[in-house]
Amino acid sequence: MLYLFDLDGTLISGYMDNFDRDYDTWDILPGRKAMLNRLLMRGDTMCVITNQRGVAFGYVTVDQVHTKIYTALRKLGIAPVRSSGDPLPEQVYVCLSDVAGQPPWNHPDDAARGKPEASMILEAIMDHPDAAQLGVLMVGDRPEDEEAARRANVPFRWARIFFGA
Repeated sequence: MLYLFDLDGTLISGYMDNFDRDYDTWDILPGRKAMLNRLLMRGDTMCVITNQRGVAFGYVTVDQVHTKIYTALRKLGIAPVRSSGDPLPEQVYVCLSDVAGQPPWNHPDDAARGKPEASMILEAIMDHPDAAQLGVLMVGDRPEDEEAARRANVPFRWARIFFGA
């Protein structure tokens, strides 16, 4: 089965929830590592579907985004897999762009990949057809996650329900 997880607020604490809004300060949320490891042991496939549009507005850098993603995956016990030269592991789908952002992060086609659009979910399904054939579930914490799943015709589960926390 193919499980698609939002990142901030679903697998890790969201930096917007921090008093000082420090992008680099976050924690793995309770129960996440154990659940992801159970899914891995069953042979399921997991992907991360995340908007990181702070890049488009100059709040954070691409390097900060990549560091956060790699660190989170490592702490969650998910070994990042990437092809030589690829900037992100193959199981990560990220949108850095917003049409209201700064160049080059304001291209409409790139911005259209972000949630609540279905594009990243559909990309993950196309990239992992064997797992998707067994079923797909999007897990998130925000209305944009739910809307992206609806638009992709994929079942959705709220993170607090899925992880029981």
